[in-house]
Amino acid sequence: MNNLETAKQYMEIFYSGKNLNRLRNLFCDKLYFEGPFFQFTSANDYINSLEVSPPVNFKYKILHCYEDKNSVCLIYSFTKADISTNMMQRFVFKNGKISEILLIFDTSDFK
Repeated sequence: MNNLETAKQYMEIFYSGKNLNRLRNLFCDKLYFEGPFFQFTSANDYINSLEVSPPVNFKYKILHCYEDKNSVCLIYSFTKADISTNMMQRFVFKNGKISEILLIFDTSDFK
């Protein structure tokens, strides 16, 4: 599986809200996640937070994909109930696994 396919698989698993433990196969143990609301420094901590509060009833549609040697950028529309906004995630890869995720979006839509 190439990096773009791995990033898209992450999205499918994440947005399914089910069997989130499958993400472990895609992540380095020392995953660094940074988003507007949360930060994690391990795959375990990130996955545990998702299992406590799973992403349910969310939808996404990928608008653009960009990739280079070690990273993938996905720009997508996100919908949750009455909220709809564009989001961007950059995935950095090490040895075929996701080592960093940067999530960017306008948080004012969530207040």
